Amino acid sequence: MGLFSRFRKLRGYALTVQLNARLQPMHRGARFEDPLAVALERVGGAVTGGGSALDDLSRILSCTIDVVIGEDYPDESLDTLIRSLESLSAPRGSRIELGDEVREFGVIEGIAIRMPLLEVDYENDDYIPCSHELDTVMASVTTAVADAGEIWSWRLNGSDAEIYVYGASRETIRARLDIEGAELIDIA
Repeated sequence: MGLFSRFRKLRGYALTVQLNARLQPMHRGARFEDPLAVALERVGGAVTGGGSALDDLSRILSCTIDVVIGEDYPDESLDTLIRSLESLSAPRGSRIELGDEVREFGVIEGIAIRMPLLEVDYENDDYIPCSHELDTVMASVTTAVADAGEIWSWRLNGSDAEIYVYGASRETIRARLDIEGAELIDIA
């Protein structure tokens, strides 16, 4: 038995899903890639990769998930892909490009909270830089937005930090937030 005999040969159509979500790689994997891999496997597809788009200041703008959908039932596989992403609460403004055709989808909205940060003072178990100051703000945000939203990810970037909050209505999320010195940015 050769080295590659353990791997399933993928046949189908390679697509890139553009998620209108600001997620660190570990958060993208846990929230979207891992559950999506299970759903696609049922229809002969697979998740093959992913990435995050950054701006000039290394702030997350969006993320992608690379998938292969089954060649036997491509329309069914594409519908399964979009239904799965929406059941996982994909943000509005997400899209899949199929040549000249664009399929937009998404069910929730988001807000980025950008704020100055005094210091990065520890690494977590995944070796990600963290800040006790940011932890305190994130706990306050979680309490403030309560059932209106959820923190999906965050990013420390030099002297500032961003927290990404998603929910059914960004207006409701915005109305519940009052963080001194923070800028609230509509992101989805």
